[in-house]
Amino acid sequence: MASIDIKVKELDFNSKLEYGLVICAGGFEDRSIAFIERLHREHTNIQEALTLHYDSQKYENEPHYQSVVKHVNRIVGHEGKSVSVNADMPVLSFSRITAQIEKVASVSLNPNVVIDISGMTNQWALGVIDACLTCGLSVSIAYTEAKWYYPSKTDSLRIVSAWKNHKYEIASKYLQSAGLKAIYILPEFGGNFRPGKQTCLMIFAGYEPNRTEGLVDDYAPGAL
Repeated sequence: MASIDIKVKELDFNSKLEYGLVICAGGFEDRSIAFIERLHREHTNIQEALTLHYDSQKYENEPHYQSVVKHVNRIVGHEGKSVSVNADMPVLSFSRITAQIEKVASVSLNPNVVIDISGMTNQWALGVIDACLTCGLSVSIAYTEAKWYYPSKTDSLRIVSAWKNHKYEIASKYLQSAGLKAIYILPEFGGNFRPGKQTCLMIFAGYEPNRTEGLVDDYAPGAL
């Protein structure tokens, strides 16, 4: 297996930044606009911008979407492109994202793209990254950390204790997936199952034990 060289570093906003494309999302958190807000016009050369516009939870997300568009206009010189995404229509939304990225990639002279995932859900972030790599673009990821992450250390200990003691009614109060409506798998992430070959299950490290247990029980309960 080939090694992948991943360098994580704090961005120097006073350095010269050149990208053919910047992709952002106007999420509900303040950090979703921190990256684009701190870019300097005199230090930045970006040819095009693509902003994800949330149809779902629009009331919470709209103010920061408008802020992203404003800063894109300041940096790029125009409002850039926008694509509507809806959590209840992931396949259609992803096809819209892919189409826009393919369109930009076909005319951009600079293959470098920076994707600010700070305001994106895991699904949109992975979908955008996949679409850019499929188009042969050179991808850099920008991420602004939150001031704090849920749950707190005290809450996490309470969740683990409740789960170990099978007190699921207590644990469910702290688990985001307790309100899960449906599970969507984008076409590009359907997996590859081959007879006679072992299945590799990849899981994000998170604080919700029910997700991991559910996946293991569904795919390979005897593999542990």
